[in-house]
Amino acid sequence: MIHIVTHPLIGNYGGMLQAFALQRAVAGLGHSVKVCDEVPEFAKSGYFSRGRRVRWNQCKEIINIILGRLTYTPAFLKYKVAKSFKTAFMEVSNKSEIAAGDSFIIGSDQVWRLEYTRTYSGAEHFFLDFATPEQRQRSIAYAASYGTDKWEGTPEETETCRALLQAFKAVSVREESGIGLCREIFGVEALQMPDPTLLLNAGEYSNLINKSRTRKPCSRYMADYVLDSAPEIQQLLEATARQQNMYRQHLMPHVHAEKCRDRFPMSVPQWLRCIRDSQYMITDSFHGCVFSIIFNRPFICLGNAARGSSRFDTLLKTFGLQGRMLTEPTPQAVEELISTPIDWAGVNARIEDERRRGLQFLQQYLPQA
Repeated sequence: MIHIVTHPLIGNYGGMLQAFALQRAVAGLGHSVKVCDEVPEFAKSGYFSRGRRVRWNQCKEIINIILGRLTYTPAFLKYKVAKSFKTAFMEVSNKSEIAAGDSFIIGSDQVWRLEYTRTYSGAEHFFLDFATPEQRQRSIAYAASYGTDKWEGTPEETETCRALLQAFKAVSVREESGIGLCREIFGVEALQMPDPTLLLNAGEYSNLINKSRTRKPCSRYMADYVLDSAPEIQQLLEATARQQNMYRQHLMPHVHAEKCRDRFPMSVPQWLRCIRDSQYMITDSFHGCVFSIIFNRPFICLGNAARGSSRFDTLLKTFGLQGRMLTEPTPQAVEELISTPIDWAGVNARIEDERRRGLQFLQQYLPQA
């Protein structure tokens, strides 16, 4: 059995889909594979516990969403989205199920960004500190990401993680900058590999959509998936939708959305459909860009340095789409990009090359099926 070790699956669309895609790709190579889904301690209490008081508090929050009184999306709603997707489409495991002969894949997503991982596990978890030396020697990192172009570890964390990573059978990273970090920080040679979501084609994601109950918002709409949304960005998106005479479909729950259903988190298949069927997409999300590319949707990437620009640099460079990023978006710049065509034939040819590279890496370094 191979266990995929990644971020907890508790509500992030890109995080859930990269785990789904990697599991599907590895299974397609003939392996038995599960995603090791360890729910962090902070998620085991509060909204994730049972009880009459908790259920009543959840009901009150739902009522306040409907009435437009909340300014945030309750955590339990995001967790329900994740749980539904895992139940329907994924095989999961936990540490208690790991056997001596099992091996691991670390990745993908920002598993080596300590700003995130310290919240629920610690850096060492994503370097397999819980595995035996024999298990680490059979294990790999696939498209693991630092998120930024620097390592955020303390000297003590660095020393521990260096010893752990040097025992891996093979290491690959998602961003080009990660190659230098692996060499300089850990003394390990790494290869750059595509994000796991690129290991599946658009048809496989459409099959996932078709197996689920989804709806198309309307005939013509602009989709936006913005994680760090300042007021000026919201104003820009509203102005763009008006200028293009299109309905604006939020892919993030928007507590003041015109349609009540847009105030709630959508399912993962619904999120995918909203990208696939849109006229174009505006996003500051890495995976928002990835799925725009997979579905051949014209898109604009809003520069998001706080979340790590190296991820976008590698992705857009790979497909010759560097010009789709705006670091200082203005209505004029957005309008110009919307009218700029994309060579999808060339992009799709490169997707096939990247998919082939990723699958070859997995086939070469995973234990024999």
